[in-house]
Amino acid sequence: MKNVEANVGAAIFLLTNISPDRWRNKQTGTDVKTEGVTLKVEVLKEESVSNIKKLSTLSQKRKMKGEGETEDSGQ
Repeated sequence: MKNVEANVGAAIFLLTNISPDRWRNKQTGTDVKTEGVTLKVEVLKEESVSNIKKLSTLSQKRKMKGEGETEDSGQ
């Protein structure tokens, strides 16, 4: 007899396909309480949006180079 390590992903796949009404691989947000929550939306100036996009691009470039390295922006 051969012992094989359990594959959780295969088990989930099997259960969700055999009996989808009983086993679901989906999360529902029905238990989230939103009473008393206030959402503040602020419209940014176009200049601010542009700066945020630049910072995001620089951050992505740094992650690609490696977090320990620094990048000279020439500014």
